[in-house]
Amino acid sequence: YLERQRATGLLVLQGGEIVAEHYRYGRKDDAQFLSFSMAKSVTALLIGAALERGIIASLDDPAEKYVNSLAGSPYSATTVRQLLRMSSGLTFTERYDGSDDIARLSRASVGAPGAGTPVEVLRSITDRHSPAGQEFVYASAETDVLGRVLTAATGKNMGELTNDWLWQPLGTEHDAYWRIGADGQEQAYSAFNASLRDWARLGLMVANDGKV
Repeated sequence: YLERQRATGLLVLQGGEIVAEHYRYGRKDDAQFLSFSMAKSVTALLIGAALERGIIASLDDPAEKYVNSLAGSPYSATTVRQLLRMSSGLTFTERYDGSDDIARLSRASVGAPGAGTPVEVLRSITDRHSPAGQEFVYASAETDVLGRVLTAATGKNMGELTNDWLWQPLGTEHDAYWRIGADGQEQAYSAFNASLRDWARLGLMVANDGKV
């Protein structure tokens, strides 16, 4: 499998114990691995922690209650619950052909010339494929909005929240990192980096319904 998939790292837990751990291409056990869309689950966990603490009052709150920069846009009226379920009903294209909406958002996030800001890209999404809350359609933009809800509601960045609400309670071995966009916002939909053992700790916590 490792050869066929050219996997950089692989770790397997059974009964809470490591039964297989492999590193390749010069990586070691302290290397942080970029998550891509697994970051979406980390963002969702942080939303749950904020809800539990009463910082987010309700999953049915609209995003605009927390994120002023989106006020008046279709995403601003989308509820936190709909964002978690990717059911805003807004058409955000994610074909990975270099000309879709995820490419526009990615270019804005890295500050590419002429790309505008990530918020400007989010505000430009106005077409609908279905009414809000009706249909799940995968869209990274919805998790990007969730990241902005988190930082606006808490007054902290996602690195601080991840450390306080996940990494410290989990007793992780290594620091983890969020990639930060040109506008200073963590890229909540794709860019969380952690070591394999710490990813395993996180997965085990989820498998145990939130128990460490």
